[in-house]
Amino acid sequence: SYPQSGEEDAINLIPLDLSAIASAGLAFDLAYAPFAQPGYEDNLRIEVQAGCDTNAAPQVVWEKSGNQLATTPGITGQFFPDEEDDWRTELVDLTAFAGQKVIVRFVGTNATGNN
Repeated sequence: SYPQSGEEDAINLIPLDLSAIASAGLAFDLAYAPFAQPGYEDNLRIEVQAGCDTNAAPQVVWEKSGNQLATTPGITGQFFPDEEDDWRTELVDLTAFAGQKVIVRFVGTNATGNN
């Protein structure tokens, strides 16, 4: 719960060694119900830092918000995914980073939407 929109939270995965991989990808599951009023569209993006260089500008490889991110219709109450259908699997192509070591980061941006 944030007092203002635009606050971000990030989770870094442990560094990934893709040096012996010709075709790389990332699969993850997500559940999200947007707040059922316009203008409250939370955002999720995945960034990659090539070479595990934490000073390098991250490259956004996947990003969705609002209805694109949603796995259920919008609601006005808090969302707690308790049904199998509340979830979906997303696939992200990381082939551009094959042969390298990388840091993958999930970044959520709050727009006072929903959990």
